[in-house]
Amino acid sequence: MTTGTDSPSDRERKLQTLVTAYIVTGLFFLVLPGTFLGVWNLISISNRKALDQLSPAWLQAHGHAQIFGWIGTFILGIGFYSLSKMGERAHFIVARGWLCLALWTAGLLIRWSSTITEWHWQLLVPMASVLELTAFLIFFRMVSRHRQPRHSGDLKQKPDAWMLMVIASTAGFLLTLIANVALTSFFAVRGEDLGNQCGWNVSGRNDFLASFAQLSPAARATGNSHRHSCRFLLYAVEARQCLKCGKSVRGQHPDVAPGQQGATGHRVGPRVKALAHILHYVHGVPVRKTAEIVEQLTGVRLTQSAITQDAAKQTEGPVGERYSELRESVKEQAVIHTDDTGWRVGGGSAFLMAFVNQSLSVYQVRPRHRNEEVRELIPADFQGVMICDRGPSYDARELEDVAQQKCLSHLIRNAKAVEESKTGRARQFSRTLKELLQRALALSAKKNELDAADYRKQVGKLKDELTLHLRDRVLSDEDNQRLLNGVGAQHDRARVLPFLTEEGVEPTNNRAERDLRPAVIARKVSHCSRNERGARAFEAFTSVLQTIRKTNPAGIVAALIKLISPPAPA
Repeated sequence: MTTGTDSPSDRERKLQTLVTAYIVTGLFFLVLPGTFLGVWNLISISNRKALDQLSPAWLQAHGHAQIFGWIGTFILGIGFYSLSKMGERAHFIVARGWLCLALWTAGLLIRWSSTITEWHWQLLVPMASVLELTAFLIFFRMVSRHRQPRHSGDLKQKPDAWMLMVIASTAGFLLTLIANVALTSFFAVRGEDLGNQCGWNVSGRNDFLASFAQLSPAARATGNSHRHSCRFLLYAVEARQCLKCGKSVRGQHPDVAPGQQGATGHRVGPRVKALAHILHYVHGVPVRKTAEIVEQLTGVRLTQSAITQDAAKQTEGPVGERYSELRESVKEQAVIHTDDTGWRVGGGSAFLMAFVNQSLSVYQVRPRHRNEEVRELIPADFQGVMICDRGPSYDARELEDVAQQKCLSHLIRNAKAVEESKTGRARQFSRTLKELLQRALALSAKKNELDAADYRKQVGKLKDELTLHLRDRVLSDEDNQRLLNGVGAQHDRARVLPFLTEEGVEPTNNRAERDLRPAVIARKVSHCSRNERGARAFEAFTSVLQTIRKTNPAGIVAALIKLISPPAPA
């Protein structure tokens, strides 16, 4: 401690010790809470490629350590040292300087640690602000007592420009600290999360909070679901622990997933999930673009992995259960269309098979397309009519008792291809077959315009003509012979003209082809399924959503939300 009897050299040594302590303290906050934490924040931003994924508490801690920690400490230390050189009593300055340093450093450390850990921040952050303000008031008191020495003969001397700048800066610093005390006290009294002070939402470490995004009713009614139409709801779900066994029990809410707690408390709810899955599985949007579209529509940031992982989870849960029910319902259908297209699973070849009608769509992905895969949904004792092409899987012996309607569009194309490849009399067989099949299509289209008796008469005549044309015989042209054997065998099994007499049976397989078209488009802009879990998710979600789309197209979003929402607590 400096006293009035100290020699000038002792006073200078103690002043230098004081200013050195300020400089060391400032360097401490510069290196650790300032620079180190700033570099860590930059690395986090770079890795996550998004500023709003960074903890706002860490941003606040870094900013406070930079502005107040080392810049403010340097200002105070240099200020006290400068006052001693301008005529102030050195022993008085040193005493006040050490007191100011103690209060200032304590406030900075409390503010930094409570902001990082969020431990009792509602009490500690305002306390730190008061300590910082108190320390600065000591310095401000010393500055306000200083008077510029007057020269002899000067009645009133104007202050120098540098002195005016110092006075203005000191006053500005004081106002900043006063505002800091007011704002931290305001947020503490309101009890808001610490992250709300910078516009982010950060859940407290001791709270079981879950949030999800929900479009407002007005936005759903008008179709305007832009970022500003999004509402974020917070649910305080209590948890209790058994005093005997130590097991934790958590409350439930219909809008909060059972596992949505702790570090995963920020997960979104069923509305945003439904939006993402519909974009991907119904409209064919790649997952990498689905996340971007969801963010633009709702303001909710999702990752690709979050979407795919939730799809796999739902496939093992309610969506998978609904998919199993749809698969079982195929066996009870009166008419079912089936077709397939190429697919890939993990880069390997596979087949996407569709079993559909007017109110049902069921898909399955399999590595091969044989009668075994067909019989997973169409058993050998199937009582309905299967509409398909002439693929060998459908003509297997195991399915010979299943009533079938071969796609006439395929048969007409086969006949036309043979006709166009021939000349002269070799064209006659394929041309006649094509014309008979086209007449059958035209007759089916005029069914409602004709008298029932007249329609039956024309159907009988057409059948006789086709039976005669497809009679078993030997043709001189190999292509015509192959066409006769193939179409003739189907006609003998009554698989060419059932649509003329069977109610609800369509002459072509266009319905199945239309249901496969979205998948074909998605195949062009994606890598299909990257693994088996992805394939299972694709077949389940596509089946469920396309079925809902056929039965209730306006309610597809609401139906999926209801399906994937957690059950209400009992």
